[in-house]
Amino acid sequence: MKISTRSRYGLRLLIELCGRQGATVQVSELAAAQDIPLAYAAKLIDPLRVAGIVRSLRGSGGGISLARDARAISALEAVEALEGGLALVECNAADGSCEREAACPTGALWKGLEQAMRDYLAQHSLQELAAVGSGLDYSI
Repeated sequence: MKISTRSRYGLRLLIELCGRQGATVQVSELAAAQDIPLAYAAKLIDPLRVAGIVRSLRGSGGGISLARDARAISALEAVEALEGGLALVECNAADGSCEREAACPTGALWKGLEQAMRDYLAQHSLQELAAVGSGLDYSI
């Protein structure tokens, strides 16, 4: 399993936004600062807005800003918004569509691994990542 480019780039945009101290910023500025293609960055904003992580303002002086305090936004919340969920394997999806769920010998393994990943991402806020990431090289 890989975390997609959507989450990697999306978190970088959010961390960049966090560093702007509550200002409303053009997506083009954020994308340029993080060396992310503008068209790709623009596509990441809508799921973050729908999830209540960012807010957008149209018109002159418009752009995006964090919708809440960066300390209250976890990496888990951002990744789930960008990925549309975080199931490691299809049979862990919340829809109960796996007919083997009750008797699967590996079900608990995948659920435990998924929970460990969720717990780890939940422990880290955007504020924390912005503080740590201020000196990181973002090259991929």
